[in-house]
Amino acid sequence: MKVTRVIGFMVLLFFGTIGILFADVFDSCKKGDTNAIKTYIKNGGDVNASNSQNWTLLMYAADGGRLDIIKLLIEAKAQVDKADGNGDTALFKAAESVHVDAMKLLISAGANIEKKDNFGTTVLIAAAGASTYKSNADAVKYLIGMGADVNAKDNDGFTALMGASYEMSANVCNPESLALLLAAKADVNAVDKSGDSALTIAADGGQASGVKALLAAKPNLNIRNKDGKTALMLAGEGPYDDVIKLLKDAGADTTGFVRGKVNKDY
Repeated sequence: MKVTRVIGFMVLLFFGTIGILFADVFDSCKKGDTNAIKTYIKNGGDVNASNSQNWTLLMYAADGGRLDIIKLLIEAKAQVDKADGNGDTALFKAAESVHVDAMKLLISAGANIEKKDNFGTTVLIAAAGASTYKSNADAVKYLIGMGADVNAKDNDGFTALMGASYEMSANVCNPESLALLLAAKADVNAVDKSGDSALTIAADGGQASGVKALLAAKPNLNIRNKDGKTALMLAGEGPYDDVIKLLKDAGADTTGFVRGKVNKDY
């Protein structure tokens, strides 16, 4: 009887430990607790398990740039292209957080660089539009060097160049990302489903450095979006005088332009 009780206690303790490990393991990935992950793997934990947000351990490690943990999980046969509810893989998480070394590890392990999520977003679009405190230029450069399609569009017609221009309008990214994409033959005149181009997006955000980078590619200055507004009109609504000057000096059509007022399609 005593033996049975001892065995029962040991079984309960074992599975209780595994349960605790499972509950804590995702947090351990976030914190970069390598030893906890080693213990989890050693005790037979499922390296492809997902939590209630449909994130895997590898996604959390990639999002946090936890290189040692990424290596451990890959060695333990974690599925590098397993997706969350939005269709994003660990590579998307690394790209959005601009962890280039994490991206390299994942791609070397077979992660699909051209996979699209449920919204049609590619890894390059995600990297170009990354909203972080640091420049995304290194991530963009790496993905271009790996052969990522610079003109891929998401379900709304949004491209990596537009993503970089959009984030320029949020004062997040570096004009270097735009220059890298343009040098790789990104289509400067591509428009999304709203009729916006990279130039109208950058002008609308008042980003002179972004507009200047785009002007170097000789874009169509007078593309009108579905609201009938050109880059110059959008800059006028700011008003963003530095952008207005750049566009006027480049030869933008001033028809219908009014500084400081909501411009209409004339």
